[in-house]
Amino acid sequence: MKVFHLHSTHSASRRTYDLRHTFAVTTMANWYATGADVAHLLPALSTYLGHISPATTYWYLHACPQLMTEAAKRLEASWEEPS
Repeated sequence: MKVFHLHSTHSASRRTYDLRHTFAVTTMANWYATGADVAHLLPALSTYLGHISPATTYWYLHACPQLMTEAAKRLEASWEEPS
């Protein structure tokens, strides 16, 4: 009789990671799309994901070109002179 332990396999742990990653990226993408203050909301997402600090959660920005693009747009807009 063969016993399978879902959480002891590499593929199962990878699936859990994929779900967390998708949740984090989707949440941040929605925040950017709605014009939310991502810097203000990020600590709540970090806590929800069990990260020790928002700096740990920023990794998701590096892993997703869509989020990097949105973050860059916001940064560039913050540098523009007010008209």
